[in-house]
Amino acid sequence: MRPPDQEPDELPLGKLLFAVFATITVFGIGVAAAAAALTGRHLTTVPPPETTIHHSLVEVSAPGLERSSAVRLDRFGWVDRDAGVARIPIDRAIDLTLKDRR
Repeated sequence: MRPPDQEPDELPLGKLLFAVFATITVFGIGVAAAAAALTGRHLTTVPPPETTIHHSLVEVSAPGLERSSAVRLDRFGWVDRDAGVARIPIDRAIDLTLKDRR
């Protein structure tokens, strides 16, 4: 009976390097996907909000200001139409603020 042939003593370097490179690449992609999933980040972009509410705490006093302020607090209107800044009734602003905090 004839003894079995011995395997070659040399490793195929090209195949070995390809396997190492493929393993590192797949591992890196897996780590990146896991990190994105755990941090809550996604590969999509979030558009900026369409409107912004600007708050101001400036106290001004002048004759008749209380009446005109009360009218402005109860109505919708434009503060700066070109910039897209609008005024909303105070009751609606309070409701929206409380809804955002829940």
